[in-house]
Amino acid sequence: MGEMSSPPFVVADIVVRESNCNLSCTYCLTGQSNFKSEHSLLGIFAPPTKFDCGPQTELGRRLRSILRAPAEARTPVVKLSGGEFMLIEGSDELVEEIAPSYETVVLLTNGMPLTQTRCARLRSLGNIVLQVSIDATRHSGNSYRCPDEATHHAAMSRLHGILKSGIPTEIYLVLHDRSMPSLRDTLDDLMPYSGALTVFPFPVRGPDRSSFQPTPEQQRTLLEVVEHASRWEGLLPGTPYLERLRRFYVDAGRRFSCHLPRVAFTAFDDGVVTNCPNIWFNHADNLLQKPVAEVYRTLTDAPFRRLLLAPAPRIDACRGCYTPWDPVSLYFEDQLSLQELGRIPMYRGPRTLDALAAAKAALGPHHRASTATAPGLDS
Repeated sequence: MGEMSSPPFVVADIVVRESNCNLSCTYCLTGQSNFKSEHSLLGIFAPPTKFDCGPQTELGRRLRSILRAPAEARTPVVKLSGGEFMLIEGSDELVEEIAPSYETVVLLTNGMPLTQTRCARLRSLGNIVLQVSIDATRHSGNSYRCPDEATHHAAMSRLHGILKSGIPTEIYLVLHDRSMPSLRDTLDDLMPYSGALTVFPFPVRGPDRSSFQPTPEQQRTLLEVVEHASRWEGLLPGTPYLERLRRFYVDAGRRFSCHLPRVAFTAFDDGVVTNCPNIWFNHADNLLQKPVAEVYRTLTDAPFRRLLLAPAPRIDACRGCYTPWDPVSLYFEDQLSLQELGRIPMYRGPRTLDALAAAKAALGPHHRASTATAPGLDS
């Protein structure tokens, strides 16, 4: 296909073997998912299976075909996640192969498979961003993810190795009734990396989220962190993200709009695409069955997409959702500048920022104002 002056999407979120992981986080969203029939088998809680994404394997051929499509459409950012993508044999080679086709390659990982050797290999590519998921740096707060202390200490050792490697990194810090009380300790433990690391606290999502809800007393810890955010300057995202997170807890859920489906979509390793990277909803199309331009049109025109982009959330899953993707919505609503958004490693690339600016300009100021003043929204 010919080059586009502005790609229809900025981020292609590719989910690989989503039920295969070396950890079994109790609150895992895949473990709560009904998106595919195999999700009901709860494979995410079973020991990991060996997979190979080499070019001669079926998985490898599918992934290469899927990953060619966003590159052809000049989508600047590709994100690879799972499950645990970095467990898959041949994953390093696949990343090296696709890296030249994208401005930024983002790897979402729990960090456990990333040795110093692998980190050095990834860093040499020059356009890798890591998103590392943890709940807390202390075992008491991380025990939904790492039930025994030995696993927790191994995870923290890997995390510090990653942070010392120099790869641009974001931490996805999951908040729940165990991790919230140790939030200040976690931030203090990570402060040595201030300026080179962005930490995004966000709540557990999914239909079982109420089982992990922090108590009102525990939620006061977050309110104190937001009030004294300058203590962790250079580590936490900007005030708009933190204030909106605070509102999420005060209001017992999301009452503000989401713009993420305007700029990102998810594709699975079977080619199925869906409009929302946060929570998997609709089988919109398939990248293995149709040209990328046709799939992008289907995603853009999907009636379900319009529902997801409503001024206020109309679906329970959306009302229970706030994630590290939310700076995109804050930018669309003029609460973050393009320069501030560009400080986040995932969006730092010039082509990425140009594409985000074009998407916002296409929306128009009147529509941005209507979503920013929807009932229940922060002013």
